[in-house]
Amino acid sequence: MKIGIVTTFSDKGYEEYGHWFVDSAKKFIDPDIQLFFYTDNTDLDLPSNMTNQRLEESIPDLTKFKERNAYRKPGNFMFDGVRFSHKSYCLYHAAKTKDVDLLCWLDTDTEIVTKITSKYLKSFLPEEKFVAYLGRPGLYTETGFLVFDMKHQHAQEYFDRFKDYYDTDKLYELSGQLDCHVFDAVRLEMEQEGKIQNHNISPPDATKSHFDQALNGYIAHYKGSKKSVRDKHYGKAIKRKEKLKIG
Repeated sequence: MKIGIVTTFSDKGYEEYGHWFVDSAKKFIDPDIQLFFYTDNTDLDLPSNMTNQRLEESIPDLTKFKERNAYRKPGNFMFDGVRFSHKSYCLYHAAKTKDVDLLCWLDTDTEIVTKITSKYLKSFLPEEKFVAYLGRPGLYTETGFLVFDMKHQHAQEYFDRFKDYYDTDKLYELSGQLDCHVFDAVRLEMEQEGKIQNHNISPPDATKSHFDQALNGYIAHYKGSKKSVRDKHYGKAIKRKEKLKIG
């Protein structure tokens, strides 16, 4: 089974936090897993299983979307569709152009703390399920980590619908304009049509740290203000890893 991980960061994002992700990925991701970076202008020195391509050069529709909606001035990040469109368009592009059986998304405000194997990634997605995701009761999905079955009969339809929300500006009809809202909209549409079944990997007692709970001992998530105290949260991740005797 061919497995790929896709992610993106801006040039500023790389300087602020993405370099931790890149260094940890080179150290801990098994060489039989492919990693696809989409960046603005950042040059990366990568091993043979990892590639880096320019985001907007690869995806002209992203530029069109951004230019078309540049007039919007959201007062809250929840409604900043342009800001969060980069992630959505590069996920779509990877789904359409990368030859993998399993496609994972992983945010780069994370740091891997132990070996990531194909077996580990496959463990998140049971047979017959299309996508594994971090659900949150009463809230939109946390999309910092996703696992898609690209061999599912409706995989391409899912990603076509997903991109259509951006190409037609339909995402501005949703309650929020994060990629999370679009993910949930298309997932629920296709669940209700009986085309896909999906797998919520959040623990039953999930709290705000549901990402850390689900990927306990493997990946640290520096969401929001955690980036400014990275050493503290990295130390916690290492302690969880040691407690679970991982790696």
